[in-house]
Amino acid sequence: MYLSPQQCLHGDFYVPGDKSLSHRALVVGAFSDEESHVSNLNDGSDISTTIQVLRTIGVFIERDHDIVKIRGGKNKFLKFSGEIHCGNSGTTLSLLLGLSDKTVTFTGDESLQSRSFVDQIQVLESIGFRFSYFKKKYHLPFSILYHPNLDNGLEADRTRFSVIKASAQLKSTLLLVHAIRGRNIHIEEKYPTRNHTENFLKLTNSPSLKPLKYTIPGDFSSAAFITTAALLAEESNVTIHDVLLNPTRTRFLNIMADMGACISWKIDQTGLEPIGSISVRSSKKLSGLSIGEEDTASLIDEIPCLAMLALKAHGTTSIRGAARLRNKECDRICAIVQNIKSIGGQIREYEDGFDIQGGIPLSQPKQSLNGYQDHRIIMALSVLRYYVPFDLNISDASWVSISYPSFFQDVVGLKS
Repeated sequence: MYLSPQQCLHGDFYVPGDKSLSHRALVVGAFSDEESHVSNLNDGSDISTTIQVLRTIGVFIERDHDIVKIRGGKNKFLKFSGEIHCGNSGTTLSLLLGLSDKTVTFTGDESLQSRSFVDQIQVLESIGFRFSYFKKKYHLPFSILYHPNLDNGLEADRTRFSVIKASAQLKSTLLLVHAIRGRNIHIEEKYPTRNHTENFLKLTNSPSLKPLKYTIPGDFSSAAFITTAALLAEESNVTIHDVLLNPTRTRFLNIMADMGACISWKIDQTGLEPIGSISVRSSKKLSGLSIGEEDTASLIDEIPCLAMLALKAHGTTSIRGAARLRNKECDRICAIVQNIKSIGGQIREYEDGFDIQGGIPLSQPKQSLNGYQDHRIIMALSVLRYYVPFDLNISDASWVSISYPSFFQDVVGLKS
């Protein structure tokens, strides 16, 4: 993908439905015997994977214009035995782990097989599930084996968990395993993470699991890349409408304001999730700052955006507590470091983050920037066209279809 420099970004934007909410609405909606209706579902390939997997389990899913109709029932999950292919989607895997009382084999594409799921596996082992590996421990493909003592592991004295590692996916695994069996669970987190699964389970009034009727708001993480592009551009005035503004997701906005960005946001409606708009204008002077583990837990997907903004910000931007980035679609810390070095940026790598010295003149890379087949890395590199004075060539551009198929048309102004 070749991108030439661009100085201006103006207009009103509407991003695809939130990816995290779309996954969870499909799975939680499928718990009910009655029909759920979900609209504005994210149209990326990760969500298509979740739909296909649920159909494999036996869930009825039909699209009627913008409304997706879902009908499944708990027994579809509890009695399923067979193979589930999760493609590139770690969220699909995390939401379905442990929902069957039969033996289920999980697999995925090459990228997903390279990721460790040690946290989810160990906590499920602690309540009685058993795992059998085909290649490498804690990695796909593997089978989850039903164990006769499973119900003992789910008794009341085993329903309080302290989640040490900040992970919404791990938390969701535990919540759904208990919810589908009509059991309560109390989870304590060191730092708050996305609470979408809890909200959906409250909406369906677990354990009765009522059907959903819900419209997905715009994806906050996608909106973050538009916000980043506007802050990098010399001339910008952008408003993003109907976007999710859940407080466990919006720490990125507060950090932008702390950096000196001309940014504001407002909540227009509340309910299951707060929804509103984000407005951002060109910001001549951004300042670097230090971001620790207490913040990274709630902006893990937006850290590639922060890295791009750090190139413009005066002073040093330090990010720590982000070791989970090494176990995403790619090693995102390594991807950020290598690409910034290739354009002459000053960046120092750490196991759980990096330091970036901003305001340094950048230079045209000798080779293509490497997208690492990771939609968030590709999107982050693409918005650099609003800051650097030279052409960019980015590999693996098609992978943006994971979450935002129309990204290049909407955000970087390329026609399909």
